[in-house]
Amino acid sequence: MATDKKVLKTDVIVGLFSLAVGGLVIFSITRDEGVFAPADKADSSGFPIGTMPRKRNVKKEGGKPLNDPSLPAYVNDAYARFMQAVDDEKNNDYKSAIKHYIEACKLDPIRKMYWSGLGNAYMHENIFDKAVACFTEVYNRDVFDTFNLANLGFASQSLRNDREALRYYLMALSVQPDLQDVWGEVYNVAHGLVMMSFYDRLHEMSQSPGSPGNADLVLQLNQVMLNDNPDDYYFLVNRAMVNLRFMRVTSVQEDIDKALKVNPRGPAALLCRAQLYRYMGEYAKAVEAYNACLAVSPQPVAYAELGTIQMEQGKLDEALHSYGKATELGNDKPSWVATYNTLRVEKLKRAAATAAAAEEANKAGKAAIAQDKSGAK
Repeated sequence: MATDKKVLKTDVIVGLFSLAVGGLVIFSITRDEGVFAPADKADSSGFPIGTMPRKRNVKKEGGKPLNDPSLPAYVNDAYARFMQAVDDEKNNDYKSAIKHYIEACKLDPIRKMYWSGLGNAYMHENIFDKAVACFTEVYNRDVFDTFNLANLGFASQSLRNDREALRYYLMALSVQPDLQDVWGEVYNVAHGLVMMSFYDRLHEMSQSPGSPGNADLVLQLNQVMLNDNPDDYYFLVNRAMVNLRFMRVTSVQEDIDKALKVNPRGPAALLCRAQLYRYMGEYAKAVEAYNACLAVSPQPVAYAELGTIQMEQGKLDEALHSYGKATELGNDKPSWVATYNTLRVEKLKRAAATAAAAEEANKAGKAAIAQDKSGAK
């Protein structure tokens, strides 16, 4: 049964890769700094150990496909390794896929899809501890990626760590409470943790994840875990995220404050605080909070939501910059790519209009001068 689940998750990942190859994967060079540097160390198998923030001086215009020849060599080299790994997986050669994914991660560690692919390949080889390490790297790059949180949960389950698995599943459901596959896994984990009072409701939710009360059930399960450890950063953020859906402002603020006392640099808590300000219409505070989050961790959701505020305020150049970063870091979001491209087109239109106006002004000026000369005669 576990093997079937792994294959199912692989099919979903390969599907996302197919979308990526179809043109959604872009390297939008609108930034002036890199985010993650290649690891300085590796274990005996070549698996990179840790990545560190590092400045990377890259300044160009626009966004281009990852295989565009004008991009930095390391970007395209990494993408080539990634595509080799995808081909390896199609041939069921996961050992070779692992080798190529590792090379991609070393060359260009900013891309969460490379780490996701590597984690998936490790899952196929039943190397679950390294899968967890890879999916954790994805989490560091995108704390609200529900697909990745589900992968973290499943890998933890495979290591017989049901409590950790439940943590990750509830993190996913706090972001999106109607994930059917995740509810099914929570049902399984609840049996492992002997949470008998939840069996019936979890079974119902696994069949009908959009049922009324799904978010309330997430809160109840989350509270069970908080009863054991009231200062658990992740469960505090989970509760804040669910309560944010209902605009329970005081509860959200209290939990975010508690979470940030536990982990002052926690990107999920910082991002939740920014979202609260945004939903309250306090845009100045929201912008400040998004920037505080980005100063700690370059989260693609923070860039996208900051870009949305900038669009609403008519700051289109700033919005283009923000969405450029969002699409680079979170290139699995077609709507972000569409918004980014729309902003690029709008910028070109404005540039063309400005040039046309300047040309008309120049013509008018020349005509006036000619007329003055004619009158003087």
